Amino acid sequence: MSKKTDIIQLEIERSKIKREVSMFVLNKGLLLYLCFLFVAVIGYMSENLTKTLFNLLIIMGLCVLIIATLPYILTLRKEEVRIDRLLETEKMRQK
Repeated sequence: MSKKTDIIQLEIERSKIKREVSMFVLNKGLLLYLCFLFVAVIGYMSENLTKTLFNLLIIMGLCVLIIATLPYILTLRKEEVRIDRLLETEKMRQK
């Protein structure tokens, strides 16, 4: 393999690792969101939570879900930009 091919393979592996980390954060955020919902619904149904605390738990769960989604979205956008740049440079080299 040439040095250029090795560098491209390393960049692909680095992108995979970043994507896996962001998926891990997304999965944990989704699990935490579901836990918030479960606790809120069970607590409200058993009349241990007031409406205010119930609403607060729901809003906190939504905030956790939004915050957990951001790293995944940002990682995918960065990868798209990098791939587009690589494709453009390859097209320019072929001309």
